[in-house]
Amino acid sequence: MRVGRVGLPFLAAATALVVAVDGLTPAAKADGDEVTMMRVEPGAGNTQMVNAVKQDAQKWPATLQYLVQNKFNCTSTVIGDRVVITAAHCLPQSGLANIKLFDVSYKLRCTADPRYQSSNLTFDVAMCVIDDSQQTFPNNKFHYENLDLRITHVRLGQNLFLLGYGCRQFPVPGGDPAPQAGALYGGPSPVFDLARQPGGHLITKGGAVICPGDSGGAAYAMRDPDTITEYRSIVGLNSEYIDTVSESFITPLSGDVGEFIVDWMNDNGVSICGVKQGTSNCLSPSYSP
Repeated sequence: MRVGRVGLPFLAAATALVVAVDGLTPAAKADGDEVTMMRVEPGAGNTQMVNAVKQDAQKWPATLQYLVQNKFNCTSTVIGDRVVITAAHCLPQSGLANIKLFDVSYKLRCTADPRYQSSNLTFDVAMCVIDDSQQTFPNNKFHYENLDLRITHVRLGQNLFLLGYGCRQFPVPGGDPAPQAGALYGGPSPVFDLARQPGGHLITKGGAVICPGDSGGAAYAMRDPDTITEYRSIVGLNSEYIDTVSESFITPLSGDVGEFIVDWMNDNGVSICGVKQGTSNCLSPSYSP
């Protein structure tokens, strides 16, 4: 994740992990069927970048790196004992993924919102469930993050906390598609514009700016960005950016996207923190303004 403005626009070949879409750059793009999501141990990836805010991975244990064909690609988040959320454009064609947590492997089955459009990244959300209904993530190792699907929890000028394992230097033509990626970074960015169409993006401008590898990472509403260990809820997902104007495009989880999440949850017989009352092992308390 990058904080501040960078003047170099980014163009990449279609075979790279990142492609330009209508002047916007997805913060990552899946290109393969072999996907692994994993928790990164504290201390991994120590490269610093000017003005970036490195996060303690211990305070974000449900935030995972997302690898395609063993190459770093996206970010994802555990939001229930069998559930992970990420961006639709991060999914491989098979819709299958693996998670490795605390030396235990899990096979996931992922579903993008059926209205997802790769041309403009509308409805850019995907839900993943552990394929084995008898298997769950450990509930004695960490807590799962909460979603907040209420449209009233995002407003103009509000600071959202953007989080991801992405790069901290914007890519340049012919260079590394996700330079200096691998450490968890995050920071606040004010909402500049709200979504103007169903499944569209809200825009944050200035502050933290997402970068390749941050796709699928969470945009949080929180009471105090300086006290990140409590009162936080996921209200959107990192989708794409324009580095020349320091704008991040976030998929809100409210409205039609929220309806997809609820329908998917009910169809798969699972519970999601912040969505279904009584879901266990959720981070508490969640954000409430």
